[in-house]
Amino acid sequence: MRNIFSNTKLNFFVLGAVAATAGVKLLKSESFKKGCAKVLYSGMKFKGDILSEVDEIREAAADEYFDYCNELCKECESTLETEEDE
Repeated sequence: MRNIFSNTKLNFFVLGAVAATAGVKLLKSESFKKGCAKVLYSGMKFKGDILSEVDEIREAAADEYFDYCNELCKECESTLETEEDE
């Protein structure tokens, strides 16, 4: 009797068919869909959290820059006043 497991092409074909069938059943299952929805929700929540942090950092940097510019203006005004007095 011929050994059917020695034919590697047939083995790969059978394994591919089994994997495809299992994959289709997995993709159509309700638990897989719920899992994908949870992962997608978590990713979107993470993106929102990161964007809010970036906005806070941007606002803080703008405030610091504004304060820095005000200090420079005060220094320039004081320098101009001392030059006018002389």
